[in-house]
Amino acid sequence: MTPVRNRCCRTRMAAFTIKRSSFKVLIKLTGFFPLSALVAMTAGCGDIDPAEGRARLHLPPENYVADVTRGFAEYQAFCSTCHGPVGRGSRQGPPLVDKTYEPSHHPDMSFHLAVKNGVRQHHWNFGDMPARTNVNPEATADIAAYIRELQVRAGIN
Repeated sequence: MTPVRNRCCRTRMAAFTIKRSSFKVLIKLTGFFPLSALVAMTAGCGDIDPAEGRARLHLPPENYVADVTRGFAEYQAFCSTCHGPVGRGSRQGPPLVDKTYEPSHHPDMSFHLAVKNGVRQHHWNFGDMPARTNVNPEATADIAAYIRELQVRAGIN
């Protein structure tokens, strides 16, 4: 993977623009870079402060601590219809408790981007996932924490 050069603000921002065409690049980048570095890179352009950079990436405030208990409730409300009541999938959507979604392949950032932008079908044959505009960044972080807990219990690290 070629590192992004610090040529100019516009180039850096273009590399991190959240669009469907750059979705795969962002997922790959977030697997290699610390999340704080990604936020700093997107927030490094003159008039964008770190909080705005986090908001653009659909991330909760910097000091937010995700909660598995809240994540369970939010998962049931927003995700279980398609992904099953305990993340094992359904006829409408794939299982999230699966090696496909282990942190090394789909880091937590991928959940935030999926909620914000939706996801094109790529691992499964369930069709595209639409963006979930009714799920805020804090709820997404809680849901990701809950999914990670389920994965750990299933031996997926």
